[in-house]
Amino acid sequence: MAWNRDNHGSRSRDRGRRDDFGEPAYEPPRSSSPPRSAGPSSFDRQMVSQANVTATVKWFNAAKGFGFVAPADGSPDAFLHISALERAGLAQVAEGTTLVVDLGAGQRGPQVVMVHEVDSSTAVAKAPRREERGPTQTVEGVVKFFSAEKGFGFVACDEGGKDVFVHVKALERSGIGSLESGQRVRVTTTLGLKGPQADSVELIA
Repeated sequence: MAWNRDNHGSRSRDRGRRDDFGEPAYEPPRSSSPPRSAGPSSFDRQMVSQANVTATVKWFNAAKGFGFVAPADGSPDAFLHISALERAGLAQVAEGTTLVVDLGAGQRGPQVVMVHEVDSSTAVAKAPRREERGPTQTVEGVVKFFSAEKGFGFVACDEGGKDVFVHVKALERSGIGSLESGQRVRVTTTLGLKGPQADSVELIA
């Protein structure tokens, strides 16, 4: 290890500042600048052009992740991305829901930047879907068998023809818990994919 003398004749250790050839060892420069951090999102950078705008949800598809809102002042519809909802702690909004939002300029027009308030009391209630059952026919017959475990059975019609398929849901609609072989019934039928099926069932005393 190399030894140097200072101005007072004392020796001090050179703590690794020279390499094997006597030249000063290379030390990389130290940067005083702070580490770079991720920049703000595109929504954070987006300028708000209109604040606290009341708007109504025209439609929103959660699977696709976007929809549109109609501002109450009659201005053009604004694009609503799911990320704006997520920042407000939401994942979905129903048609007709009233929102208070900030709008900014998107790539294709107005866009919701921030959601401040949500009033779901104005949402449009979806009507229950009606099942198309087709034309009906009422027949009488005898229960051939019914399995409560399997949830279905068959009725043999008095007038002959193909047996009527009876599903447990038809019994539930008719207020009947189960059927027994040999019981006489009056059945309202519709034509299913594999033949007549019961829409409703009535026990005949």
